[in-house]
Amino acid sequence: MQTLGQHLREVREKRQISIRRLAKTIGVTAAYLSDIELGRRHPSEVVMASLAKALHTSIDDLHRHDPRSLINEIQIRVRNDPEYGWVLKRLLSKCTTTKDLLRIIEP
Repeated sequence: MQTLGQHLREVREKRQISIRRLAKTIGVTAAYLSDIELGRRHPSEVVMASLAKALHTSIDDLHRHDPRSLINEIQIRVRNDPEYGWVLKRLLSKCTTTKDLLRIIEP
């Protein structure tokens, strides 16, 4: 799975849009956009919406590659059900790789 930055770059290049042109279109600097593509920064929801519009994709498509949405979902679940956090911790202690997790969910 691609990171948000990798996905943005792929979509941008597929649409043959330079990083400078995209940055100008959405009202940010090319350096800021480069940092997002390199995974050094995370865009705000406003910037995400502007990126989605400029790249002719959905904001949901971009969110699928943004780890913050997953982290937020886990935090909400742990807050609402403390046992969820305990079970997740046990799972992570047994699974150190993606393959380990996949063996559990796809026997």
